[in-house]
Amino acid sequence: MRAAGVGDGVVATKANDKMSEYFRDPKILFSYGWNFNPAGKTIVEMLVKEPQDPAKESPIGFLDEPVSKQAYKGGVLEWRKQTWPVFTGHHSKDKQVVFYRGYWAGYTGNRLIGISVINLYKSQGPGQAWIDEYIEKVMRALTPKGGAAKN
Repeated sequence: MRAAGVGDGVVATKANDKMSEYFRDPKILFSYGWNFNPAGKTIVEMLVKEPQDPAKESPIGFLDEPVSKQAYKGGVLEWRKQTWPVFTGHHSKDKQVVFYRGYWAGYTGNRLIGISVINLYKSQGPGQAWIDEYIEKVMRALTPKGGAAKN
């Protein structure tokens, strides 16, 4: 996709810091990328207006609920929270484990950009910092020195 100029992306994982000892660490999953899409601006405008999905319980037992959604840095940023019950024979002080998921979508020129971070244990703070950092990096990489977006 990169060689053809129609897209690129990266996915990485990292262990959660201070993960509850009574719950298996699912690893933080961070990804970013872009694809050629002349309708990127229209797609982002539609996403900003679309309401967040309501809270729901998954078939495997966790609660998925909205945290926030807003227009952000030329795109749309959405955060969700997953609350998992802790089932264990051990005496855990935690009866549940909370993970956050963040998604940002934006565009430049004819490129639609996506950045996501999932499985953040207890706090969305580190994930927000990564999203902010990569919005800047990806936008800079896709914009030539003259300032106009690549097409």
